[in-house]
Amino acid sequence: VAETYNLSLYREYLAAGFDYLYDKEGFYNCLGSVMQGERMASDLCSVWQMNGDVEDRMLLFLENHDEQRLASQFFVGSGKAALPGVLVSALFNRNSALMVYFGQEIGEPGMDSEGFSGRDGRTTIFDYWGIELWQKFINDHKYDGALLPDDARELREWYVTLFTTIQRFSSLQNGNFYDLTWFQHDGVVYDHRFVYSFLRYDDESRFLVVANFARENKDVTLKLPHDVVTNLDIWKDEAVTGVDIFTGRTVFSGNASTISDQGVSFNIAAQTGLLIRF
Repeated sequence: VAETYNLSLYREYLAAGFDYLYDKEGFYNCLGSVMQGERMASDLCSVWQMNGDVEDRMLLFLENHDEQRLASQFFVGSGKAALPGVLVSALFNRNSALMVYFGQEIGEPGMDSEGFSGRDGRTTIFDYWGIELWQKFINDHKYDGALLPDDARELREWYVTLFTTIQRFSSLQNGNFYDLTWFQHDGVVYDHRFVYSFLRYDDESRFLVVANFARENKDVTLKLPHDVVTNLDIWKDEAVTGVDIFTGRTVFSGNASTISDQGVSFNIAAQTGLLIRF
């Protein structure tokens, strides 16, 4: 894995023989700013357009030893608030790799004052240091998380659900990607500042991914382009029901022509991501 912060050199590094590149300058910087409310969610459209031919050679991440923890006071403040960003990072590219830094899945905040590192929202790699939340997960080498607080256990279960679902469906590993945000124009309820959506699909299954980065609930009306409905092999009058993988809740129901012409409407909670199979 190569670490280069110069976008113009991405392809040269890959040509030199590296398998993957840390996509910090493209994906990480953009998504991190979206999560913190500094950029519009629709700015993510430019990332896949920019990486285009090399997207499947990107290593996506939201935490590492250099960057501030998601749950730190310097980022979004809790592991739960980071979930829409995690969902997008896990499903954004075809065939790409995703790195989950240790403790990310239990909401480690990195807010200790560790020697050389100090209180900076990062986990030190320069000092010997015990990470309390991680030690609770290890639980005297039982690795059962029995000592974790409820919110940390719930967060880890969310991660487990996400990654076991990805392993079950080829569409979420190397299926087609289709950005829907650009298609949501005048006449639909869709806040481009905070909502980002896309499809992952193949011949076996199809999923709609919707992320809400806002600190309040959002009403969404989402349309699918006619050509996409055709590619999804949905008959015009076929009944379609969308169910969220994380909650088992029915998010929408209708038929293909309705979804394409009028869209489907639903509410998405603040700082939440929906993984909808339909």
